[in-house]
Amino acid sequence: MSVIAGWGFVVLPDTDSAVPLARRLARESTVLHHPSGRPWLVHNHPAEQVAVSADRSDHRLAVVGFSAATPASLNQAARHLDGPDRLARELDGSFWVVASFAGRSHALGSALGVRRVFRARIDGVWVASDRADVLAELGSFDFDETTLAMRTIMPLVHPLSEEPLWRGVEPVAPGDSLTIEADGNRCWHRRWWTPPGAELDRRRGAQRLRDRLAAAVATRTSSGGVVHSDLSGGFDSTPVTYFASLGRARVVASTAYNTDPGGREDLVWARKALPAMRGIEHSTMSLESLPAFYLGLSKVTARFDEPSETIRAAPRIAAMIEVARSNGARVYLNGLGGDHLLSPMPAWDHTLLRRWPLTALRRVRTSQLLEGTDCRTAFLPLLRSQPYRTWFGHMVEAMEFRDPYRKVTAMELAWDQQLYWPRWLTTAHRAAVSARLREIAGTADPLAPALGDHAYLAVIRGGARVARAGAQLGAAQQVAFESPFLDDRVVEACLATRIQDRGHPKQFKPLIRDAMQGLLPDDFLRRTRKTSGDPQASRGIRAAEPELIDICHHSVLAERGIIDLDVLRSHAFPRERWMPVRDVDATLTCALFARNHTNRHHGSQPTDAQYPGERRGDIPS
Repeated sequence: MSVIAGWGFVVLPDTDSAVPLARRLARESTVLHHPSGRPWLVHNHPAEQVAVSADRSDHRLAVVGFSAATPASLNQAARHLDGPDRLARELDGSFWVVASFAGRSHALGSALGVRRVFRARIDGVWVASDRADVLAELGSFDFDETTLAMRTIMPLVHPLSEEPLWRGVEPVAPGDSLTIEADGNRCWHRRWWTPPGAELDRRRGAQRLRDRLAAAVATRTSSGGVVHSDLSGGFDSTPVTYFASLGRARVVASTAYNTDPGGREDLVWARKALPAMRGIEHSTMSLESLPAFYLGLSKVTARFDEPSETIRAAPRIAAMIEVARSNGARVYLNGLGGDHLLSPMPAWDHTLLRRWPLTALRRVRTSQLLEGTDCRTAFLPLLRSQPYRTWFGHMVEAMEFRDPYRKVTAMELAWDQQLYWPRWLTTAHRAAVSARLREIAGTADPLAPALGDHAYLAVIRGGARVARAGAQLGAAQQVAFESPFLDDRVVEACLATRIQDRGHPKQFKPLIRDAMQGLLPDDFLRRTRKTSGDPQASRGIRAAEPELIDICHHSVLAERGIIDLDVLRSHAFPRERWMPVRDVDATLTCALFARNHTNRHHGSQPTDAQYPGERRGDIPS
């Protein structure tokens, strides 16, 4: 059975010691070589997602994913030592850059985390992969129980997502590159990306967003064929669909609706936008015909390499991807990331006060009136400031006393949301997690020095984790599930726009509205809100309760004593409509994530004779 599930790759050092690892990878994989002839990049991505430089020197470059890279442009970049970094900083799209330069292997993913890189020492040498689970299987590494237990707490505050889920597999931080020496005995990380300064006004920021989003979508449509695109009638998927309609691909757009109050609004707004889109095929579907949130999770067999909130909707997403695949689609475009990039954040005002104080105070006054809060609640948090490590440490110590059902207003300002314990985490594992959290508090650094900038990057990274899990689900069905809003160049366009021009408390995603002015109909651009899926989630979790309890009962979490099933039965599921329905999400996603790895059949490793498709000399012996 293939070690690389769905799509993935492994980067090997330029040494004979790595050859046996190459032999253990899947028979259907493609093997690219170091200039020495040894295996370098073993992958099973579709050919259209891989561009490779010519094998003419001691430098080789590959770009994996969607980009405008060509063999000719990679040949040019391979002549320069900073070629990989330059490609990563300049290319539109979403991709990894992998290089073999003078024997050293290099790998880097995207700046915000949609494309990740991991490293592990296996059979005595350092290797890299885009998936942590691939390295875990190659190295026969077990779960880190403390990290698994930590993933049951909410929310996933930075840097908790960077804690390794397997002992022996280490993540490379988003925005860092990995270099492995030729002999495989040493490796190191280096920063290649920093956020741009926020200097553009609304007009210039909108223009850059427009250009970069168009280019991002074009990387997915340039190969032609059939491309599916969500068309929810919102300000995220609709611009993506519009730009897809300009490309070479045949675009099939789909709008979903339901019978909830306001459930047909999306269809109304999508139809307002359709006249601007040339030649797309539009279809509609009722959400009642798709799996409900939380229902059918026991049948999810796709492998993810980390727990993700995407899992709770996996049956529904998989059903929609299957419809697209049955129509011949090779790519499924979605609007994920639009909310993360384009919605205003109260934390921005904390940073804005220190740069443009009068502007910040006016914005906070507007928020105060909209929220109906008093002046003390609205304005005092703006004056508070403490180092990230201090805030993190205080948050950890206060977890024991925090009520997860306490209402938090939008006006509360902090580096991030507050952590709280799930009641069903057992005492021993709560103690282990507490100790780990205190260790993290001593070294944790924010993603940016200013509170508002950090909060924005943290939210974007959260969106990237959702999109990355969706991409892994799509790859399991051989369809690229793509989120162009989270491409580096698109994110940079928003980051480069001044805070006061990115969004406003009284305006609905003004930056993308301005970006699409003159492209989408004015009648469509008047939309001022988007309906929520919360009612569907609430119904789904109540209906699925027996199935969800059974999933937890047969999970690694229960087997290893991480959760108390009796407490989970009593407290995990909402009994009243007002109660949050996502408190158990983190536990469920951990249970399913671990189950789909531990239940996987491990066959015998193939011998040389079991590679009938391997070209002679591909993997030197």
